[in-house]
Amino acid sequence: MIRDFLFEEFNSNLKIFGYISVFFFFETFWPYLVKFENRKRHTVRNIGLFLFYIVVTTPVNYVAASWYNFIDAQHWGILNLFTINPTVKIILGIMLMDCGDYFYHRLSHRSKLIWRFHKIHHSDSQMDSTTAYRFHPFDNIGLVITELTTASIFGYGVDTVVIYFAIYLPVLMIQHTNLKFPNWFEKISFFYSGAKKNLKNSCLSCKLFS
Repeated sequence: MIRDFLFEEFNSNLKIFGYISVFFFFETFWPYLVKFENRKRHTVRNIGLFLFYIVVTTPVNYVAASWYNFIDAQHWGILNLFTINPTVKIILGIMLMDCGDYFYHRLSHRSKLIWRFHKIHHSDSQMDSTTAYRFHPFDNIGLVITELTTASIFGYGVDTVVIYFAIYLPVLMIQHTNLKFPNWFEKISFFYSGAKKNLKNSCLSCKLFS
């Protein structure tokens, strides 16, 4: 169990580094904000924070993965009280999980305690692909607790979580990247890029990005 989890966790983190590398490469040649001061120092700092984040949150993610498997095995939650098509159940689970994440994100901007950790993400003076995963580990722990609570109540399990993050991770990159997209793409609020956000939200304003 632990060996399988560590293998999956390694693959997941490898995918994240892959996303960062791809977007970082294209940002170099097609940036939205051409002037980017001390990019090397900025990159090393953010990647260092991400590596620290991985080390601290891996045990937390193991507990979360075990709990999702337990929910599947015990058929916990409201969705498991009804006979629902598996595909429909996953779609509903994704929507419910996203609502839970949205609730925590709003709370992280209103709670002085959580904001002390969440502001690490918003305090980046210049935004690019490395900003997407610039989080304090304790911020992630709060998010995981929220997701586990939502999963326990509504009964979505491993399949829902895997598909959710398969969608969420690349979208997160797009929302924070300094990559120049076509104008029609930039007009889609769901994919509103980090470069434009950086023009409207300074690191001192601490406004909600979404």
